[in-house]
This record gives sequence, structure tokens and C-alpha cells, in this order.
Amino acid sequence: MKGIDAYRMYLAMRNHFKTKTYDFRRSPFGKAKEETYDKRKDKYFFIKLSRKYNEDELAKFYLANFVEENSEWIGAMTAKGEKNYNDYIRKLQSLTYIFKTDAQTMKDSCESFNDLFTGKPHPTLIKLWMGGKITLESVVIMEKMFEFCDNVTATDPVWKDAKAKIMKYEPLLKVSTDKHRKTLKELYL
Repeated sequence: MKGIDAYRMYLAMRNHFKTKTYDFRRSPFGKAKEETYDKRKDKYFFIKLSRKYNEDELAKFYLANFVEENSEWIGAMTAKGEKNYNDYIRKLQSLTYIFKTDAQTMKDSCESFNDLFTGKPHPTLIKLWMGGKITLESVVIMEKMFEFCDNVTATDPVWKDAKAKIMKYEPLLKVSTDKHRKTLKELYL
């Protein structure tokens, strides 16, 4: 992988999170001219990343940073990027345990399962995530299983940004929901 490839992948991931129609899964490399890349003052960062990570790792690096920092500036990614990436990999490796813990937090907050998806102005599930009590990954897994985001009637900017993040992250979080569905059944049934 070359520096320009790392740059093009960065553009694709940025477009995935910042635009409504772009899909990183279909096109993991954005369009960029070599002349444009050569004029960038930060091209050293992309060269450094291209030497450090293979294609799959680099996609996860960008994903971790766009999800965690919500910043599209490559300088911010290089400052906290390694930590965000390592934390993300740890999360993926222990996702079953994290979801189980988060599901218990959900259960403690709402006796009835349906109450997770109700509330004004935001559903209880979203309030738990925004309050730092559960992880974004658990919210995304719940979205994968129950597709609740489209039923939320809130119109404020906070919900708009939260929904966009959940919906853009959902197709990129590769996880089977079978174990998680079983965890919920054990808790709520």
C-alpha cells in the first residue's frame, strides 16, 4: 500500500460518514488525483500510515477514529489515532462480554424491553449511550436486530447527529447478532 492509497481510503471513509449516499463497503477508495495528493502538506501522515498498516487494518484505523473522534482532520487521527485503534480492536475482541454488560445496564434502567425504545425526546437506549453508560457498539447491535432508529420521532440536532452516526456505523460493524439476541432473551424472558 502506498501513501496515496491510504489517502484515498481516508477520503472514502470520510465520505461514508459525512455524506448521505456514499457507501465505504462498495468503494473503499475515494477518487483523488496524484497531483492533489502531492500538494498536500500532510501527505507524510498518509505515507506513515501506509507503511504501518495493511489495507484491512487501515480501514479499521480510520473507522475507529471516525467513530471515536468524529474528526475528519488527519492530524487529530495521528495524535490519538493509535490509542483509538487499539481501544477499538480490544472492543471488537470482547464485544460479546461488553454487550452482555451493557444489556444488564439496559435491564437495570428499563424493566420492560419495549421501554428501551421509548422516551422523550430520545429513547432510553440512546440516553444510556449518550450518558456513557453503554457503548455505541451495543446501540448499533440493537439497531441491527430491531431497526429502531427509523421509529424515533425526535427532530433535534442531537438526535440527527446520533442517528447519522449509528446508521453509518451499522453496516461497517461486522458482527453476528445471534449471541446478542440470546443474551437479551435470557435477561428479558
